[in-house]
Amino acid sequence: MAAGLGLLTALSVGVNGYHFGIEDQAIYLPAVLKDLDPSLFPYDHAFFDAQTKPTLIDELVAGIVRFGHLPLEWVLFVLHLLSIWLLLFGASRVIRRCFHVPSAVWGGLGLLSGLLLLPIAGTSQYLADQYLHPRTLATGLILLPVADLLPGPFQKRGKSAVLWCLLWFLPAVLLQLQMAIFGLGFLFCLLMPWERWIPAMKPAMLTAVPFGAILQLFERGSPAWQEAARTRDQHYLVRWTWYEWLGITAPMVVFWLWAKIGDKQKNEAMSWFCRRISVYGTLVLVIGSALILPPAFERLTPVQPMRMFTFVYLYMLVIGGGLLGQYVLRTVVWRWLVLFIPLMAGMYHVNRQAFPSMAHIEWPGIRPANDWEQTFLWIRQNTPKDAYFAVNPHYLRNPGEDFRGFRAWAWRGNMADWEKDAAVASLVPSVAPRWQKEMHARDGWESFSAQDFARLKRDFGVNWALLENRFFDENGRKMPDNLECPYRNESLSVCRIR
Repeated sequence: MAAGLGLLTALSVGVNGYHFGIEDQAIYLPAVLKDLDPSLFPYDHAFFDAQTKPTLIDELVAGIVRFGHLPLEWVLFVLHLLSIWLLLFGASRVIRRCFHVPSAVWGGLGLLSGLLLLPIAGTSQYLADQYLHPRTLATGLILLPVADLLPGPFQKRGKSAVLWCLLWFLPAVLLQLQMAIFGLGFLFCLLMPWERWIPAMKPAMLTAVPFGAILQLFERGSPAWQEAARTRDQHYLVRWTWYEWLGITAPMVVFWLWAKIGDKQKNEAMSWFCRRISVYGTLVLVIGSALILPPAFERLTPVQPMRMFTFVYLYMLVIGGGLLGQYVLRTVVWRWLVLFIPLMAGMYHVNRQAFPSMAHIEWPGIRPANDWEQTFLWIRQNTPKDAYFAVNPHYLRNPGEDFRGFRAWAWRGNMADWEKDAAVASLVPSVAPRWQKEMHARDGWESFSAQDFARLKRDFGVNWALLENRFFDENGRKMPDNLECPYRNESLSVCRIR
C-alpha cells in the first residue's frame, strides 16, 4: 500500500504540477526566510507575521533547513510530496474500511490523486495546492484518525476515540490553525451520536436565535478593513454564482443517496460514514450561512466557514471513486484507461493554462528562464538585504508573472500588494490601515513621474522600484530622471530611487 501511495503521489504531482513561491507561499515563504536570516524584510514583515506567527510551519521548515544543512527549495519540494502522501494515506484508511475489493480502493484513491486541484465551490481553495501549503499537512493529519471512528471491529469509542482524535489535532493546529479548527469540527461531527439526536434537532435549531442576537454586538470593521475584505469575493456568499451554490448543496444529497446504497448492501461503515458527512455538510451550510450572510456580521467573513467543505469534497471523490471501481471499472483494464486518461489529460491542460509562463514542474535548483523569475533572482543577488521596493500593487496579475510572490522570489521587502497582502489585512484588522495607505499611495502607477517616486521614498522609505517596461516602451515615455536602472530585460527594469 505504501509503495502504491508513493506512485499515486508522483502521478498527482505529474498531473497537477509543482511550483515555488506562488500564491499563499508569498506569505509563508518569507516567514521561513526571515527565520533563516533575521536581517531580511526589516520594513514589511508585518504583512506575513500576522498570519504565520500563530503557527509553527515556518519554524519547522527553517529548522529542517538549518539543522540538516539542506537547500530550502529541496526541503519545500520533499515536504510537499510528504503532504500529498499523507493526504492519500489518510483517505486510504477510510476507503479500506468502506470497501473490501482492490478495484474500489484504487478507484477512490486514483480519483482523489488526479483531482486534488478540484476547486471547492466558490471558496477559491483546492483540496491541495501545487506547492507546500501547511493547510495540506494539517488536513492530512486530521484524516488519520477518521477511519478508526467508523463502525467495525476496530472502531474506537468513548474517551479513547476522543484522545485519538486530539493526538492528531494538536500537531495540525500548530501547522495551520484554520484548517485544524475546521477538522476538529469534522471529527466532532463524527463522534457525536446523531442517530439519537436527529429527531430532536429541529427544536434545537432555535438556539441560533439568541446566539445571533449576541453576535449583533460584534464591532463593525474599519473602512480600511472593509476595503481589504471586499477584495475577497470568495468570502461573500451573496457574490457566489448559482453553480457555486450548487457546489455546496448537491454533495449532501449525493452522500445521503450513497448512505442508502450502503444500507441496501449491508455495508454499515459506508452507510454510517456517508450519513454523517451529509449531516456535517448540512450543519456547515446552515450555520455558516447564518454567520456570514447578514451584513452586520461582515467581520466574520474572513473565517470562511465554507472551506469546511474540504472534507466533504475529499470524501466525495474517495467514496465516488470507490463505487466506480467496485461496480463499473472492476478489473477491466480498458475501462480504467477510458476514465483516467482523459481525466488526467484534462487536469494537466487546465493546470498548464493556469500557469502558462512557468514549467509544469519547477524542479528545485533549475535556473529560471522567465523574465519575472530572472528579475527576481537578479534582485536577490544584487541588491542589499534591506532594499525596500515600490512595485505595481497589481503585479501578481501581470502577463507572465503567474502569481509569483515578490518577497518569496526576490527575498526583499516591498510595499503592500492588492492580492495577497489584502488577504492578510482582511484576517488581521490591525494591518488594514497600513495596507490601505500603501495601496492608495500608488494610485495611477502606470503614469508615475519623478515626483511620485520621490514622494514614495520620502513617505514610505522605499529606495528601489520594479517597473514594467511596457508603461514606457508602448507610450514612448522616458524613465523618470531620479531612477538609476542597473538591470533591464524585455519585460522589466530594476531601478534605484535617487
